[in-house]
Amino acid sequence: MFKRGVSRPEVWLVDDREENRAKFSCDHNSEFTAIRQGRMPDALVCDVYFYKDKEQREEIEKIVKDQIRQL
Repeated sequence: MFKRGVSRPEVWLVDDREENRAKFSCDHNSEFTAIRQGRMPDALVCDVYFYKDKEQREEIEKIVKDQIRQL
């Protein structure tokens, strides 16, 4: 089913916020050897929006977090 011949897909994160990338890196550091070994993921999890304006991005991140708390 998946190109690696396993039943579970490999998924990588793509994010424009340093804080999110750092947390992901800390949580999944051992998997980064895949990049150096030339392995490719089956899917990428990406931010939908990449903001050029850092302040606008952080303001929107705060709004999203507030909305999540309300749910």
